[in-house]
Amino acid sequence: MSPVERTLVAFTTLLFSAGVAHASHPLQTVKPEGTAQHFEIETTRPLQTSLLAGRTFARQALPPQPQAAGTALARSRTIFLNRSGVTLRPGVNDSRLQTSSIVETATSITPWEIDDAMWDETMDCMRDLFAPFDVVVTDADPGMVPHIEGVFGGHPRDVGLPDHVAGVSPFSTDCSVIESSVVFTFTDVLPDDARLMCEIMAQEIAHSYGLDHQLLAEDPMSYLDYPGERTFRRGPRARPVVARVAPPPRVTTSRRSRRARTGSCR
Repeated sequence: MSPVERTLVAFTTLLFSAGVAHASHPLQTVKPEGTAQHFEIETTRPLQTSLLAGRTFARQALPPQPQAAGTALARSRTIFLNRSGVTLRPGVNDSRLQTSSIVETATSITPWEIDDAMWDETMDCMRDLFAPFDVVVTDADPGMVPHIEGVFGGHPRDVGLPDHVAGVSPFSTDCSVIESSVVFTFTDVLPDDARLMCEIMAQEIAHSYGLDHQLLAEDPMSYLDYPGERTFRRGPRARPVVARVAPPPRVTTSRRSRRARTGSCR
């Protein structure tokens, strides 16, 4: 076999292996937003924004979650951002044990291959977005400390979702906190843009803290087009979902945002 033939065979094998890796997880049924039953996954309509045209956001509907007695605050007040890849097993969401309700079989998510400068920019953005809240944002694994893990990397097919899904999180139907949740931003189907990745991950993490989608374009919980940098919004009459991880003053989605909620906690 000539060197050229060996190169072609190796390249074909690489492509085939990549396809098998993405296809190894069973394909999951995806429903329109607002129609999923418990443990089913629903997605938004395809976006029309410049950087995310054709993409969707997904979430898995979970039943109401047990809460710590005597407090409405989350125990998971550390947010661990992981760009190094992870192997997850199916089970109750527990980032400490690497189990996830979203995966149906043992699943590996490949790393987000970027340079340190872009990662630092992403970390700075995440810390800025969550600065109003009583949480710590870190890229050092907290081990057995309760934490939300935000996984940057991989492809939606790694967890059995369609190619158009940009990110996914569990979301309880009563907006209760999902402690030690694992959420995903699928970098293989997105441009390497630190602000974009940050805002997508902020939405996925906030779903696990009990926030629903919003129609306020400048809020990270929205999937509407917005030319600026999104931030979580304040509002004295808004439903105090974010207050579950924040000290006074109560930081919430805005009054206008509440009126325009796209989902509902059942």
